[in-house]
Amino acid sequence: MKYGQLTYEQRYQIYAYSKADWTQKGIARELGVHRSTVYREVKRNKGLRGYRPQQADRMAQDRKRSARKHVKMTAYCKFMISQKFVRTGARNKYRIISKHNLLRISHLSKHEF
Repeated sequence: MKYGQLTYEQRYQIYAYSKADWTQKGIARELGVHRSTVYREVKRNKGLRGYRPQQADRMAQDRKRSARKHVKMTAYCKFMISQKFVRTGARNKYRIISKHNLLRISHLSKHEF
């Protein structure tokens, strides 16, 4: 099983198999994905009228489009952060960046500047 996002065809198969009273575990085995993928897919994308593939695909695309992107910590980015905090005299740069949502950086990047 290789990681990848579900396609519209796979979402339609989830819909068809669930209408035929297949278990989510059986659907996952048939699609060649982990069972948690199917569980999460149905849970995240179920609407008022149940799981529908077109609606599920639209919801997944909307989530993907609106997701915040991580910022690569370039030398220029580190320089700008340093300049900002030199002026303010802040001690814990990572905490302030996270608190004010200035950048989305990993916990490993916080030690780089």
